[in-house]
Amino acid sequence: MTTLLTKGANTLVSASAKEAIIIRLSWKVPASYEVDASAFLLNPQNQVDNDDGMVFFNQPVSPDQAIHFHADKHLFTLALNKLNVTVQKIAFTLTLYQGTERGQALSALSQAFIQVIKGTEELARYQLTGAELGQETALIMGELYLNKGQWKFRAIGQGFNGGLAAMCVHFGVSVAEETEVTAPPVAQHSPQSFPVNNHLLISLEKKLEKIPVLLSLAKQAYVSLAKVNLTAHKAHVALCLDISASMETLYRDGKIQRLAEKVLALGCQFSDQATIEVFLFGEKAHQHPALGIEDFAQFTQRLLIDYPLEWETCYGKVMKLIRNFYFPPEISLNKPLLTHAELPVYVMFVTDGNTADKQETLRQIKGSSYQPIFWQFMAIAHPKQNRHDPAAQEEAFSFLASLNGMTDRYLNNAHFFSVTDPEALTTPELYDALMTNYPHWLTLARQQAMLP
Repeated sequence: MTTLLTKGANTLVSASAKEAIIIRLSWKVPASYEVDASAFLLNPQNQVDNDDGMVFFNQPVSPDQAIHFHADKHLFTLALNKLNVTVQKIAFTLTLYQGTERGQALSALSQAFIQVIKGTEELARYQLTGAELGQETALIMGELYLNKGQWKFRAIGQGFNGGLAAMCVHFGVSVAEETEVTAPPVAQHSPQSFPVNNHLLISLEKKLEKIPVLLSLAKQAYVSLAKVNLTAHKAHVALCLDISASMETLYRDGKIQRLAEKVLALGCQFSDQATIEVFLFGEKAHQHPALGIEDFAQFTQRLLIDYPLEWETCYGKVMKLIRNFYFPPEISLNKPLLTHAELPVYVMFVTDGNTADKQETLRQIKGSSYQPIFWQFMAIAHPKQNRHDPAAQEEAFSFLASLNGMTDRYLNNAHFFSVTDPEALTTPELYDALMTNYPHWLTLARQQAMLP
């Protein structure tokens, strides 16, 4: 009996790796559309080990002979017992050939589905239509993944802009600087080289080629930015870190260091300088020297030497410091003046506690709503809070949560989400979260002549 899956749902496929599995993808699109199917063989870090980890029209058989792609039938046959031991997941995707250039998008799908077949039995099926998509030109349909020795299948349904190139970047496949992806059956590029339309990504790869950790993060940021059409976007990026005493464990465990690296990678996408400004707050507000690709290693260790942890948490003081750094002295709320700037300011604001100066914080939020500055708050649940109860977390940060719906300001210029841990979200999930409200705010800021 077939299990009909909804987005995000999963089902058991095989209790052992000895059974052969078939994955079939089907779709219906207008006649002028060219759709390609691909499979990515992924390690525990959700990346290919090398460029051979992609099975598609130019490379129809995986090096370990475990996966064969039959392009004429749109199906993959899998011998799970032959898979390289590093492969923990296999993602199955659809991409539009030259979708962006042709003005095409997956919203034109009248139907698409992925089937999991064992022997002659259809085990599971996931189906979606273009009504669930927008201008995306690439789509992860589903994934097989290894969980405690058993293979399971999960319905994904995640769309991307950027076509096959963006999908390759997402999964760590090397890209080459060309103008278009080769369509089957004639291959004009090496199977190990997948072109990308955006020269900015190529430039960034050259800049970070000797810093693999930042390069990997920057590629993942690029994919999230592609989803919201911001790959060519320029902005100032600031990291604002809580240095109250309750943050000690997060610093000691290296979690704030790794978070800072992710924000720096985003800054590398948004700025040619490949640096971000750093601000700190506890009882007082501090401006730390800018963080760049040359000195990011052991950043938080140096930080704590120069700025010992403090006992109180005050948002308003550091928000005022940030505003005064990027713009003229603070605007009076009695006579608000609209500020125009060539570049917006994106502030990643990280805290694990409510502020002791709520009125000053509200004053800064309202004043900054007349300026091209966006506050992205990420709250980390305190170890003593119930980490498994989202409602309890939301209550603990009720002040920050109220900012999402705050109406008495010029523009909605702040967004908040909470996590139980800085690493509770995967890196792609974090970058997606950071882009939840920012694109909409950019549109409003341009409409109000804050930005060109």
